[in-house]
Formats: sequence, structure tokens, C-alpha cells
Amino acid sequence: MGETSGASPDFGKYRLLREVGRGGMGAVHRAPAANTTHRQTARYNRPQAARKQSGLVHWTVMSDRKRILAELKNNPAWQMVAEGQLWLCPFCGQCGSRWQAEQKEMLPDVERHLQEACSGWQEGAGAALALEDLKARVVRLSIARKISTDPQWKVIDGRGTWYCPRCGMPTRARFDAARTATAEVLEQIRGHMAKCKPRHEGALVPVQHLVVAMGLFSRPEWQGYTKVRLWVCPFCLKLTKVEIGPDMKLTSDLVSAALSHLAECYPYKERSGNPHTSAAVEEVVRRESRIEEWRVKAAVLMENNPVWSFSVDGDIWVCPYCKSRVDQVRFSSPFVRRETCPGLIAAHLVMKCPSFFDQARPAESVEELGQALGLVAPPSPAATPSPAAAPAPEPEPVERRAGKTIPLEIQATESSNTILAITHELDEIKQKMRGSQDMERDLAEARRKQLQMLPALPKIEGFEFLAVYRPCASVGGDFYDFVQVSPTAVGVVVGDVSGHGMDAAIVMSMAKKLLNIYAKRRRSSREVLSIAHEDIRKDLDRRTFVTVFYGILDTKERTLNFARAGHNPLLVYNEKRDPDLSILSPRGMALGVGTSEVFEKTIEESQIALMSGDCLLLHTDGVTEATNPAGEEFGLDRLAEVVRKGGRYEAEYLSFQIETALSRFVAGGKQEDDVTIVICRVL
Repeated sequence: MGETSGASPDFGKYRLLREVGRGGMGAVHRAPAANTTHRQTARYNRPQAARKQSGLVHWTVMSDRKRILAELKNNPAWQMVAEGQLWLCPFCGQCGSRWQAEQKEMLPDVERHLQEACSGWQEGAGAALALEDLKARVVRLSIARKISTDPQWKVIDGRGTWYCPRCGMPTRARFDAARTATAEVLEQIRGHMAKCKPRHEGALVPVQHLVVAMGLFSRPEWQGYTKVRLWVCPFCLKLTKVEIGPDMKLTSDLVSAALSHLAECYPYKERSGNPHTSAAVEEVVRRESRIEEWRVKAAVLMENNPVWSFSVDGDIWVCPYCKSRVDQVRFSSPFVRRETCPGLIAAHLVMKCPSFFDQARPAESVEELGQALGLVAPPSPAATPSPAAAPAPEPEPVERRAGKTIPLEIQATESSNTILAITHELDEIKQKMRGSQDMERDLAEARRKQLQMLPALPKIEGFEFLAVYRPCASVGGDFYDFVQVSPTAVGVVVGDVSGHGMDAAIVMSMAKKLLNIYAKRRRSSREVLSIAHEDIRKDLDRRTFVTVFYGILDTKERTLNFARAGHNPLLVYNEKRDPDLSILSPRGMALGVGTSEVFEKTIEESQIALMSGDCLLLHTDGVTEATNPAGEEFGLDRLAEVVRKGGRYEAEYLSFQIETALSRFVAGGKQEDDVTIVICRVL
């Protein structure tokens, strides 16, 4: 070989070097050290069976470059790359080299990793990892690198919850106190990313989205919302239009809505993102919840009590508590009076009225309000003059407005004429109500108005609705309603107020209004009844209560989620079912009975899947408690029998059969209670 002098070379070492040099990952460029000769020779001489690899090329010589290159080009297990640049070893799953478009350039680093760093290679006898495991390791490695280099990937709240930068939502991944990205945490993040839909779109949410999501999810001062689920901004301490979902979960839409508010919130920018304390937010929540409570009460009082609808100058409302004009509340139109004024009245009472704060007694009559304003002269302490007595002296001026004194006399001004006309008209109505004939006429008018206010029946494809309402007195305490909960869900309400007549009608109006407000966009019947109970129980005496059935009919999924607040059970008939008739009566106590804690522990929520041919019947106790001359009640069994016979037919026919059966049973007796029937058929 051209060597003419000196000691002859070690033939064994030379032969090994020549063999390795054939394809050899750079081995030809360096002679093996003396202490590695035995290791390389042992690997070369290992039996073929011990070197067998599952799913890989069988190795004969570890350092065969051609075989490694073939694996890098053709074997998916050898082509796992993280972050587009880090090659993962198929045996140990660790980063072994930087990925190169030309695999030949990777060969030296790959061989060095296999020989010196790979824990799974085992001198050629180790088994390659499963392809799915390798893919998972690629994802975990990519996540680990992003968390260590990109702050947007390491948004973690005080409880260690990690927030996904793709969807912007909190995940189940939990970091420890040291915020270490352990293998367990990386696997949790990988599991989330596999299900994260926005991940496939590639874009990251803005950092501000993550900050707001973290606040809404984990910080108490960000979690203030009223009974109608409207969010209170922790920076401006105002009630916003941001609505919390029915399930009270954090969603991307909720975060986006909060971001839209904060974009216009000057205190948010002024305070540099530092919110008020949770105590301050809770105070606002209590105040706004009370305003909402009184908004409902004011709407009912304005409809039923002249004192609460008294106004001066034609449209300016007068507060019954402080007995003063409230310029912000104007009855400028029927729509404004109905939709806007109750909220403004509630805000005045809760936030501005000192008499309301002191729990003073409100005015009990229009005359009392007129006297407080100086519009009506107070009664003289002297004896009441006879009709022939001389006319009273002209009263002193009582009001100065816009620099002009307004004297109190009948012909003074058009404004004063209007005020006096309203006062006299109310006085006349009150006097007429004392007479039986006029009272009957007024009650008949109230009955007519109550019937006009009955809700329209829903018109939904695949469903048929019918309602029967017959009060026993001129006005009744029974009610029913249909509330649009969502585009595909309708709330069905049937209720009964204890007692009859005008008092029951007033309570009925309040209960119906409460349920209508709280039912909108809530998908839990139990939650709606619980909130309504909390509000209404404060205004009912111990003898008054309200029974309610409330169900949420999902017309798309064909399900009914329902709860009973002490009301009559739901009857479901279908000749295809077994049994054909079911009487469903989950537990629940009436609204206004017991404390909120007892009510919530008692009431149950149920759900049934509907099918074609189902007939659902709701009713009040005026049906089952109707009595015959012998004092026997109609009862639930008789009603069920009528439903069995007529439930397969149209709702109109079934209602006719029920009313006919009732009429025959009472045999001409007097109707002692209001009767309400609501039928829903699934076509």
C-alpha cells in the first residue's frame, strides 16, 4: 500500500475503517479510537436476528449510508419534523438533527445521534416507536418550543390554567406553581389542540382576547352579572349589553362582546387595565338587579294603579314616593310608556329617590299626589261646606316655570286644565267603582282588556297549539304565555294565582311579566322558576302563591325541558307509546312559598324526547277540581280518560271533548275556579 518503512499498520483496525468508510456517516474521515474498536466490531458482528427492526430495513451494517438515506427518503417514521426544522429520531423520539431538504447533508448528524445519544437504538437491536406516537411527540415538541419562545403561547392564569392562543379559551391543561411545561402538561395541550377547530385555520387570537378571556374566567371582579345575565364592566362599573349564555359558560362570542365594550370604555383605557374591586362590582350587581326587579313591578303597577301612572303637564311622571316630578320619565307615547318608562322609573327609585331609600310610605291616592304638588287644595280643617256654600277663594299660585307664574284655577292655562281634568276624571272613576252597577261595568272592561292581552299561539311547522281560557270572575288569576327563547325554542307557560278577581289579576300580571323576562334566552326551566320565585316572594302575603308549569320546547331537537312550581302535572298521550298515556309530575313548590334555598332544593327539572303523534296537555286546577252537585271533583283520572279518547285527533276536537265532559259533570253548577287548557300536538 506504498508503506516502505516503519511498523506495519494494525490490519484489523484498517479493515474496520475501510468497511465503515463505504457509506459511513463521516467515519472515513476519522480513524477509530483504540477504545472504540471493540464496540464497533461487536456491533458489526451482532447476529442478524438481534438486529431485526419491526417495519424497518433489516440492518447488517450500522453505518451504511445508503440504507440511512433510503429510510430518510421513504420511511414516514424517519420523516417526523417538528417546527419545520427539527428531525425526530424514530427510536427515541428526541430531536436528533436539523432537517435538511437534501437528506445527504443530515447523514453525519443522524449517525452521531444514533451512536452517541439515542437511548432507543440499542446498538441496532431497539424497536422503532409507533408512527402515531411519533406524530404526538412532534406536536408536543412544537408546543414546547412555542411556549418557551412565544409569550402568546404561555398565557396562564393564577390557577395554572393554560389559554389556547388559537381559540382564546381556557383549557384543561394545568401548569404547576413553577409554570413548568412537563410531559403531562404538553400532552394535555396536545389533546386540546387536536380538538381545537380554529387551530386548523392557523391564525392566533389577539393577545387582548386572551387577557379578557382570562379575566372573565378566573377573576372575581370580572364576573359580575345581573339576574338577567347582563355583564357589569369592572372598569366603568356600568351595566353593559354583554349577555352571559344560558349555561353560564365562557365562549368566544362572549369574549368578543366584552372586547367590543372595552374598546369604547374610557375608564378601561384610563385605568390601564386595572379593574375595580370585586366588592365594588358586587354593589353594582345588587343595584342593577334591584332596578330590574322594580322595572317589572313598575310595569305592573302602571297598568293597575292610577297613582303610578299619574303625570303632570300631560306626560311628566310623578313619583309616588318622593311626590315630585321626574323630568326624565315622560309618557310621550304608548310605546315609550310601555317599553321605556318602567326602566326609568326603577332607576329613579333605586338610585335617586331619598324617600324610597328611607322606605317611606308611597302616596296612596292621586289626590295625595296632587296635594303634595300643590295642584289640589288640601282639605279644610273646618266643617265641610254645604253645596250652596259660597265658592272657595282663589288659591295662591303654586308653580313657577320658565319665569312664568301658573295660578291654580280651572280656566288658567291648558296645562292646568289637563292636570285638573285628569284629577277629576280619576276621582269620578273612584266614586263610580263604589257603585255595584258601575263596578260591574268597569270589571267587564277589565275582563275585555285581559282577554285582548292573551298571547297569540305559536305557528311552528310540525306542531299544533291550542289554548282555552275561561275565568270564573270578570278577571282571573290563570294565565298562559309563549316566549321565544331562541330561534328554535319556545317557552310554554301555564300558571294559576291563588284566589280570584282583581287582586289575583294583579299578581297574575306581575308573575307573567317576570316569567316572560326571565325566560328569554334561558335554556333551563328550573333556573327560570328559581329566579322568578326569588323576585315574587317578597311581594306576596302568606296566603298568596302562584303555581306555574314552565317548559322549553326545542322544535329542532324535538325535546321538552320542563319544571313544575307546584302546578298540575303534564299529560302526554300517544297511542304508539307504551304506556299510551303518561302523567309527568316532577317535584316543585309554588312561587312565593318558602325561602329561595328550600325552593331550589325542592324543584326538579325533567326532559322528554318527543315523537310524532304526541299530544301534550297542560291545565289548571279549575279543570280537575270542578265539582258536581254532589260535591265530587272531576279529578285527574276522568281528565286522563278524555285525553285517551280524543288525544289522537286535532287539538280543537280534544279541547271540545274536555269542555263537554266538564259541562256534563258539573251539571249546570257554577264555575268556581278559572279554567285554562293548553294543548300541543307533535305532527
